[in-house]
Amino acid sequence: MSDPAAVVEPDRERSICFGVEELVVLARLTGTAVPFLGPNPLAHVRLAERPAVLDTALRSLRARGAVVGTAAEPAVPTVVRGLLDIVGGAALVARLHVAGPAPLDLRCFAVPYASVEHREEDGLHRLTPFATEDLLARIARTAPLVRRRRPDAEAFTVPYQALHRARVAAAAGDRAAAVRALRDEKVADIDADAFADALVAGGSTVAVRVTHRTGPTTLAGGELAWLDAGPAGLWQVPTIDQPFADLGLPSPPSSGGVPDDHPGDQLDPGLDPSLAAVPVTVGPVDAEAIAAELFSFLPEVA
Repeated sequence: MSDPAAVVEPDRERSICFGVEELVVLARLTGTAVPFLGPNPLAHVRLAERPAVLDTALRSLRARGAVVGTAAEPAVPTVVRGLLDIVGGAALVARLHVAGPAPLDLRCFAVPYASVEHREEDGLHRLTPFATEDLLARIARTAPLVRRRRPDAEAFTVPYQALHRARVAAAAGDRAAAVRALRDEKVADIDADAFADALVAGGSTVAVRVTHRTGPTTLAGGELAWLDAGPAGLWQVPTIDQPFADLGLPSPPSSGGVPDDHPGDQLDPGLDPSLAAVPVTVGPVDAEAIAAELFSFLPEVA
């Protein structure tokens, strides 16, 4: 990337940052959609002030070399247009969401020949190009996906409300209450103890969703989430509480309501009542199985 607006990262990757207003200007000049901006990216700017705000953004882009040409015929350099074309016309989109000590949320937009990673940092949108063949390896490195000792436990299925209660108890340091929330749903002692250890250990919950086009109006792919609890192992957890709704796959089925004896909105602050009775499965997993499942989300190569 030879564009003067590019920024050299410490690891020598090259990326470029834009503000919201700058992206709106670029989208208008190129006729490209920028999906992560949403339907009304200038909602924070008064209508009467928008022309001046966009004119300031245009001058900033010119100063950085991200817009060239004359005032009458502004143009976007090929390298910048190429990034926007990939973002707006992606055949595959991946999202990585990490909750924990080092929270992270990023998207990768891919076409066969190249991909663009998008991160929002302090109100700016950083775009980093990379080779599409490195997509899953990049996600695994960034998460990161680490080999751990597999816990001596089995998978179990409980209503989501029980998982929520166990998580809340563990976050408060009450391991006994976390175990009790699981045992109340007939989870075996050894499995309840092992998962409570993982919850109390903290760590990060990592979620990945991959979608790709199979036709003009159809998508395929999958989603996966796991808890990395360090010495307490890797645990596959449900994805129904992850922020994936904007990537196009249908939402998971819901029970349609909360049973009278489980009023989640009263007993469990922070719990979405529509999820309370949904059965979810939790179980130990290893890094190789996670990598294999992520690989299965990619389109088949003819």
